Amino acid sequence: MADETESAENERLNRETIAHQDRMEIQGRDNRPQTSQMVDRFNKHLTNSEISYINRIYHHDNDVKKDTIMDLKLGEIMSNTSNFFNGFLQEYTYKIYDTQLSFSSKNADENDVVENLKIYIIAFVRYITESDNIIYFGIILIFISIILYFVSIINSKDE
Repeated sequence: MADETESAENERLNRETIAHQDRMEIQGRDNRPQTSQMVDRFNKHLTNSEISYINRIYHHDNDVKKDTIMDLKLGEIMSNTSNFFNGFLQEYTYKIYDTQLSFSSKNADENDVVENLKIYIIAFVRYITESDNIIYFGIILIFISIILYFVSIINSKDE
């Protein structure tokens, strides 16, 4: 008797779990914005001033506009570029260490060239894609290309 009730209980839990997973899978494929059930449930207990306060906090936190490169002054851009260039070695070393912890193979040899190259490339990509570093890296590459262009012009005049 105890085995039958236990197996019936297990069967019921399995059906509930499968139904829950199906609902979560359907929600995962649904790209539409979802409304929060928690706020709707308490709406009838909140006063208008409390709802207004919640909305004001929500919109204040979500309407913060981040400055883009077009919003910055030229001096700030040059300062950020020099800060990027000055802190590159230290921050890149940190990213290499972090990448070694995250992506290195357990059975790989420390002197394996391919493994080390993989770690360094992944660390570089992770560092460049962090915050606005890619913009300042691009500015540095533009400066280098302009310098190389002028050197090329100077060398071609000598011939």
